[in-house]
Amino acid sequence: MVEVGEESGRRSGCWNLDGRVYRPLKVGFTKPAPQCFSVYGVESGDTCFAIRQEFNLTAAEFGAVNPNLECDKLFPGQWLCVVGRA
Repeated sequence: MVEVGEESGRRSGCWNLDGRVYRPLKVGFTKPAPQCFSVYGVESGDTCFAIRQEFNLTAAEFGAVNPNLECDKLFPGQWLCVVGRA
């Protein structure tokens, strides 16, 4: 009988103290990175709201293609995705 994790006489996986083999679990899932097709360079005085309006984006669309963006910390020269797919 072949235990979980045994392949061709070799054992792979994790053993516990009683000698049984357990397969490691895949924990969590990662989302694929968003794809960006067009960017906008932030200018002095820009806000996320104004940029979303200019490019007709909802807050959800804008946030999806700019993950981890902190709108209160925009700076001139920062590149933001304005056309993309999340």
